[in-house]
Amino acid sequence: AAKKNNSALVSVDITDCSRVTNYDKWFFVKMDDVMFAAQFKNWCKEKNLQPSVDVLFIDTTHTYEHTKKEINAWFPFLSKTAVVMFHDTNSKIIYKRIDESLGVGNDYDRGVIKAVEEYYGAEFAETKNFEKKIKNNIVKHFNNCNGFLVIRKN
Repeated sequence: AAKKNNSALVSVDITDCSRVTNYDKWFFVKMDDVMFAAQFKNWCKEKNLQPSVDVLFIDTTHTYEHTKKEINAWFPFLSKTAVVMFHDTNSKIIYKRIDESLGVGNDYDRGVIKAVEEYYGAEFAETKNFEKKIKNNIVKHFNNCNGFLVIRKN
């Protein structure tokens, strides 16, 4: 998607993923994402990029505390039309895929969805598919697999 739009793509992970792609506008940072967010503005200045995020995909530790830190660290950088995606919003030991097959996962005690609920001051039924408008954002949830939440700023 970044290549089709001639956009910069920044990936942050504690595992070395530096050989994933050879896209010339892709930047890989091997670091904790919350720690990198604290340096993001200066990092962008060094790379001649705007410190603005149009698409944010969060798929990290899946714990409540870390997800809460990620929201607090990265949401201030979201553009006015940003899309935010969270994986593992309906995590459980056994999960069902769209094709009805089962998989083995992890129960993160609602960590991701709980942090998003707290941010929005709302409750979400993560075991259901839903779409809601909250604080001028469209929040859409897909409950299959381990859950996937998409937030579109309006």
